Amino acid sequence: MSRHVQLSVDELTVGTILNAAGVEIFPGYRQVYAGVSASENDADASVAVTKAGVLSTDVAFAVLVAGAAPQAVTKVVCTADTVTVSLAGNGGAGTIVFYAVFRAV
Repeated sequence: MSRHVQLSVDELTVGTILNAAGVEIFPGYRQVYAGVSASENDADASVAVTKAGVLSTDVAFAVLVAGAAPQAVTKVVCTADTVTVSLAGNGGAGTIVFYAVFRAV
């Protein structure tokens, strides 16, 4: 059975797309932030994204979307106003991650 859902541009967030499709990825949580990091020359196997409003009690996931050396995401940690993405190795020049942050409701 297919579902057709029309969303306005300002509603196009990871959470609303998944919820509209009937997918609940984190029961009891709602998406609060999502975005992509600035491109960086990753030499320490991590990408830190500053995002005002992120709490240490939030949960997040991330995906590496670009980098000179493809790497797996090994850990994503939320702290006050920051999402830190740890990689299996150095991403190198042009490293970019997509992240989404969820908060308990």
